[in-house]
Amino acid sequence: MKLKKVLIGVLWFSLTIALGSTSAIATPADGTVVGTTKIVDNGPASDRFNLVLIAEGYQDTEQSQFAADAQAFINFLFATPPFSTNCSAFNVWRIDVESDESGADDPTACSGTGTEVDTYFDASFCNGGIRRLMSLNSATAINVLNNQVPDWDQGLIIANSNIFGGAGGSVAITSVGGSWQNTAIHEFGHAAFSLADEYEYWAGCGVDTDRDHHPAVEPVEPNVTIETDRDLVKWNDLILDATPVPTTENADCTQCDSQGNPYPGQTVVGLYEGAHYYHCDSFRPAFSCMMRNFAPFCPVCTRVILEVLEPFQPPNTAPTCDANGPYVAECMGTTTTVMLDGSGSSDVDCDPLTFTWSGPFEGGTATGEMPSVVFSNLGVFAVELEVSDGTDSNTCSAEATIEDTIAPSISCPADVTVECDQPTDPSNTGMATAIDVCDSYPVITFSDVVTPGACPEEETITRTWTATDASGNFSSCVQTIEVVDTTPPVIDPNAPDTITPPDASISFTATATDNCDGDPSVEITGYDCYFFTKKGKRIDKTESCVVEISGDTITILDSGGVDDQIEWTISAEDNCGNAVGATHTVSVVNPGNP
Repeated sequence: MKLKKVLIGVLWFSLTIALGSTSAIATPADGTVVGTTKIVDNGPASDRFNLVLIAEGYQDTEQSQFAADAQAFINFLFATPPFSTNCSAFNVWRIDVESDESGADDPTACSGTGTEVDTYFDASFCNGGIRRLMSLNSATAINVLNNQVPDWDQGLIIANSNIFGGAGGSVAITSVGGSWQNTAIHEFGHAAFSLADEYEYWAGCGVDTDRDHHPAVEPVEPNVTIETDRDLVKWNDLILDATPVPTTENADCTQCDSQGNPYPGQTVVGLYEGAHYYHCDSFRPAFSCMMRNFAPFCPVCTRVILEVLEPFQPPNTAPTCDANGPYVAECMGTTTTVMLDGSGSSDVDCDPLTFTWSGPFEGGTATGEMPSVVFSNLGVFAVELEVSDGTDSNTCSAEATIEDTIAPSISCPADVTVECDQPTDPSNTGMATAIDVCDSYPVITFSDVVTPGACPEEETITRTWTATDASGNFSSCVQTIEVVDTTPPVIDPNAPDTITPPDASISFTATATDNCDGDPSVEITGYDCYFFTKKGKRIDKTESCVVEISGDTITILDSGGVDDQIEWTISAEDNCGNAVGATHTVSVVNPGNP
């Protein structure tokens, strides 16, 4: 056994008797020691502080729960200052012990349930008439510790009961009731570091009647005192000159002091009355502390803990650097934000780490475990991380890729119908538009598929528009353009309005033009010959007029007499079936009086 362990046992002999926290009477153990597992290994047992967690009241089917409870405590311990920055001083062992029955005794003498169970270490509540104060067979516990982990420095029994309780002593004990991890650390503070309780009651505020004034004997523990002379206080070097001594005083020693912290939100070392189970004449270093009300350890207790652990602390080891990655982020526009993650970095010494990132992002550097940094371009970038524990540092790197995998958003112009003589280029039928998160000017192109219509001048154009960004992402939409021919030809009779009786036959050929059909069909379909009397009566002259029609040509062989009118009808039709009719009339006039 190490010298330190012997000294702690001596220091705690008087406190053990006072609290009744353990029993030295050996009784037959109800259960079996299954085995031992080293769950935190920071080096040889001879060089480290060996903390041993022991199962009590866990049956064979509950061993996995004990393993989980033990791990939960270790996680909590190493997240609690000052252990959070000194974890490399520890080895932690777990002794699996199967008890015949589950739980711990809970005597009715302390208003308990009366439960009595057969467990390996005979754990019980109601020690000294206080339900929360536990007891155990410490002789059996020490025997198990010596056999399983000969180099043990501190044992902590974890009792499988949801009732709140615990105790210090040579072997500490905690239940798993309430905020039990705090209870365990509190009892660890007693057992391993000789710290006293800093609360001002025994059974409870409003319950005690014999706790008004502390005896006029200076406590041996380093965190409580009856001394009021500033220069003689154990922790006087931590008291600022501006801090009054005493810092607080209890105005009514028959009860617990109800005043609040004179320094709200701060931990100011001073002399606060009410400690070591007494209302008055005993003082603690700070208003709150783990040894009083489960607050963080005060500076005095912290110093004591660090002094005890200092011989077990190995030389500093540089932290492990982990920049995580590779990081892949989708472009967000002109800039893209990426959250870096250095949380995989670690330090075996549990030292607090600082993180310094560098890379081609805005500002060039960033700090913090998980900073957000801003990149301005697409590409693959190297990001460097330096992790420091204040003494040593390590560097590592990761890649950050800013990519654009999202296609532009394209909007097609509306479908449109145009006449066959109108242009079908986008200037007339409309232009697609597109927007892209990363490319302000995506390229817009189109391609056409032409499907012939019902006639040569009609067709359907299926126009596919495509927007492509600088990264090659593209999206498309389709516009339909219907080219139609609804306009009929325009007829030209190519004949005058008047003629004189011809000496020979005369012919007139009608023609037609069309907006799309270059050669519409033209036909003269009939004629009529007549004249009007002075009274306006229409007289048919078809027998006297001699006219021949051949297709689009009319030939007048005999125009009849003066004042006769020859009228013929003309029809024209284009390739799409658009048809039109027209008439033309010529009047026969006297050659001398046209």
